[in-house]
Amino acid sequence: FASAHCSLCSCIHRSIPSSPQKLNRYETERDQFQRDFFLIRQAEFGNYLNLLGPGLVKQGDLTNPYYFDLISFAQHVAIHREVTQDPPMVFIEEQPVEQGEGKPPRVNTVVVKRDPSITNDKLVPEHGRRVGSLILDGLEETFGDSAAAIPKIEPNSRPSADVFVGAVKQMVNLFLINGFAFGANVSVVGGGSTKSGTANSDGFQISIELDSPATLWGGRVLQHEQPDLDNNYVRKVTEEMARRAGYKVEASSMKSVGKMQQTVLTLV
Repeated sequence: FASAHCSLCSCIHRSIPSSPQKLNRYETERDQFQRDFFLIRQAEFGNYLNLLGPGLVKQGDLTNPYYFDLISFAQHVAIHREVTQDPPMVFIEEQPVEQGEGKPPRVNTVVVKRDPSITNDKLVPEHGRRVGSLILDGLEETFGDSAAAIPKIEPNSRPSADVFVGAVKQMVNLFLINGFAFGANVSVVGGGSTKSGTANSDGFQISIELDSPATLWGGRVLQHEQPDLDNNYVRKVTEEMARRAGYKVEASSMKSVGKMQQTVLTLV
């Protein structure tokens, strides 16, 4: 990401650990998550540097796309471990309470219960949904009062394909102006009414192509090793936009060829 436009990368970075935290899962083993995250990052760092060559990765700088790619990958591997190992619905957490300068923190023991409707088999898709929702909310909060705002779509209005795609194009533009990718193309590739301003009773397919996205390396590895929990942020935000507009995401796929990454979503 360009250093002058770090709002998007900060929004994305915050959304990843925030989502399992809001699921009351990240809280179960916060220290274990941090250890896993650190060890995964360290284990991959040397090979990653050798792959890219010297001088490209600026360690600790989230606005550096190469470092962001590695961090995003490590976060998702660590979270995948946490949410796929049958986490308990009820657990005890020790929460530190600051006592003021010069005093050691006090620890409160709290019993935490996860929402019973979010069973273990729903943790992975719910994590993806919440990541998309948090990033979309962040984009709307940051750009909502500007000329770059994502066009408003009434909730559950099922707009025509061209109206929905227009909103997605502007969302993707916000990723681009923040340096997330070199270029993009968003289009309808099948089905649906495209008559502007009319509700769409049919579904349609939308294609999003990104040129050299900041998660190109990590996305490929995650797709191969844990395809159920990837870091395709543009897809997650598009899916959340579709849900808010009244569409159901029936299917989605991603493929990478060279430096191009294509995501296709079927909305009904």
